[in-house]
Amino acid sequence: MFKRLFIISILLGGLFGGVFWYHGYIERAEDKAMADYTPPPTVVTAAKVKKQAWVEHIHAVGEVFSLSSSELSPEASGKVTAIRFESGERVEAGQPLVDVSHRVETTSMGKLKANEREARKDYQRYKDLYQRGVVAKATLDKYRTAFEDARSQVHAQTARIERNSVKAPFSGTVGICNIEMGDFVDAGQPLLRLTKLSPIYIDFAIRQQDLSKVSTGQIVKAKVDAWPGETFHGELTSINPFLSKKTRRIHARATFDNKQGKLLPGMFCSVSLVMPDRREVFTAPTTSVTYRMSGNTVYLLKPKKTNTDKKGKESKPDTIYTAKEVLVKAGPTRKGRTVIGGSISEGDLLVTSGQNKLYNGSNVKIDNSVNPAKAGK
Repeated sequence: MFKRLFIISILLGGLFGGVFWYHGYIERAEDKAMADYTPPPTVVTAAKVKKQAWVEHIHAVGEVFSLSSSELSPEASGKVTAIRFESGERVEAGQPLVDVSHRVETTSMGKLKANEREARKDYQRYKDLYQRGVVAKATLDKYRTAFEDARSQVHAQTARIERNSVKAPFSGTVGICNIEMGDFVDAGQPLLRLTKLSPIYIDFAIRQQDLSKVSTGQIVKAKVDAWPGETFHGELTSINPFLSKKTRRIHARATFDNKQGKLLPGMFCSVSLVMPDRREVFTAPTTSVTYRMSGNTVYLLKPKKTNTDKKGKESKPDTIYTAKEVLVKAGPTRKGRTVIGGSISEGDLLVTSGQNKLYNGSNVKIDNSVNPAKAGK
């Protein structure tokens, strides 16, 4: 009995020992495989840092407006007897736009003009008699006063008639017509809007720290959503001599020719004020910069050392790079490139996409023909 138990215990011990040895062998093999494993390089796109001449811009949001834009109204009540414009038409200063009934004034005008003609004849006749010494000067003054009174009555009646005609006070473009023939309109009732589109103005605000950089006469560029891809050029014409108490910004105004009438009052636009000075800066694609609260960073790529074959001769350089995260100072951005400051030099190779898969010391392969986000699919 004892001998049998002894044999069983030896067999069980050998079995368990073999199991433990096998598990240890597997773990040692996995550790060795992981130690010798080198992950495949991450595929990214990259571009070089360039040195270029940089003209500084001050950016702001502006609003388009016209200095000459007003609602036109009649000075007297009456029925609309004539509409002399088309909606959206350009009109000249003094051009009649809307006529309001003035039948009563026109009817009495004939009598007033007849009185003026008679008074003129009497005045001329007594003027001749006075020059020949036939009548006294007091008589001439009486007829001259009568003539001037008749003439002033005609002028007053003409002004009453013209008051019923709405004319363009300046050259511009009329808006949509909202009245019809025969409508009764009251004195002071807005009938149409007249707007002068050339020149046009854009108002925007400048930060107080930028005040020393701006002056009248500088070039101003503007872009609006209505005309994508098109840039309008104007000139900075005025700067307020005081700051807004609410925003602590300075109100500035730029003038644009706008001969084509593309800029319309009420449009919001992005404004870029061009600085006169140029400077040399390092720039990189905007996508190369990762913006964080702790600081802006880029991934700088350095080629790995060249391999040597078994005979000690150098082989062709690897296309594998090592990524290093570098803290930089990101400046203004324009046309897809950002000004880079810090320990970056001209010609440095920076990762432009795929940064989310990298860490310090990552092996990287550059392939600018593919999208790194889809490289593993």
